Parts: sequence; C-alpha cells; structure tokens
Amino acid sequence: MMLLIDAAELNRIGRRVFAAAGSAEAEAEIIADHLVEANLKGHDSHGVGMIPSYLRNLGGGKVT
Repeated sequence: MMLLIDAAELNRIGRRVFAAAGSAEAEAEIIADHLVEANLKGHDSHGVGMIPSYLRNLGGGKVT
C-alpha cells in the first residue's frame, strides 16, 4: 500500500527533520522546499526519499 502525504505536510515534516538534525530553521526550510518540489515535478530520485542519505551524511560529517 502506498502512503500518500499532502505536499504541505511533507514539507513540514522535512523542515522538522532537518531542524532536529541541527540545520538552522531557514536552511531546513530551503532543503525541505527543494526536496518536495522535486517530488512534485516527478523527480522522485531527487526528492524526500533522499532524506535518510542526507541525514547519514550530516551525522558522518560529510556535509554541513
């Protein structure tokens, strides 16, 4: 079964996730906006599915 989440709610979740990982609020908003926009434009490989990878890289110090 596919889980469908409203884009605005998905954006809010993304912002909270990145803020909790240590991103500034403004930065978390930009990241979430771009990821959700990628999904909405049909580029799912560059959308919110990348969040786990980004979080691993944040935790590993590969990105800041």
